[in-house]
Amino acid sequence: MRKFLTLLLFLVICFNSYSQDVIHRKNGERIDCEIQRENDSIVYFKQIRNSYPVETFIRRNDIRAIEYGVGSGEEQSQTDKSNNSSNRTIKELNTISAGFGIGLEYGGIGVNLLLSPSQYFGIFGGLGYAYGDIRYNGGARINIFPKSRTNLFLMGMYGYNAVVIVNNGPGLSKTFYGTTLGVGLEFRGTKRSGMWSIAVLFPIREEAYDYIKYLEDEKDVEFENDLFPVGISIGYRF
Repeated sequence: MRKFLTLLLFLVICFNSYSQDVIHRKNGERIDCEIQRENDSIVYFKQIRNSYPVETFIRRNDIRAIEYGVGSGEEQSQTDKSNNSSNRTIKELNTISAGFGIGLEYGGIGVNLLLSPSQYFGIFGGLGYAYGDIRYNGGARINIFPKSRTNLFLMGMYGYNAVVIVNNGPGLSKTFYGTTLGVGLEFRGTKRSGMWSIAVLFPIREEAYDYIKYLEDEKDVEFENDLFPVGISIGYRF
């Protein structure tokens, strides 16, 4: 009888391990489990601890993402390597992440706050310091490969995108605000605790170019440097 119960428990554990779900916490911890039910604030789940099933829960505020119907052990290792399992569903929860860096989306040298309603879409705001003043930018981004360790993203924003500085010309220096488009790459670590990003930016600066021409033609201002048609941003998000 004892052998039968042991075998039965073993079969139950094996079944659960190959039909399990995975909860990814914001601190990087992975919880292999079987989700029982969910609501707007709490996820209830069952997991095996010391060979016994235990039912518990976790608050949604602590969760970064949920994977439904994921295998475990060797099967899961192969799934993670291929990253193309047909029966895997990943549900990214609303997350807010912060980053710092250099570039227009950081307001120059500053910080950037990203709200992600889904894994494919996010809205952001950046605040920083550039050319002697506080600058800002806000916009949206689309993630092309959000489940990959190397993610391609597209973004568009509105805010500061050019500064014309005239030395010894009181009142002639001017900051311009407009639209900027960009494309970039994010590189995640193995624990997904943070990521580096680099992007190429294409600011729309027609008004700034017109102002420079006006200063050259009407005010006899000579500029040592031209506005670059593209920009680069580099940052780290955690």
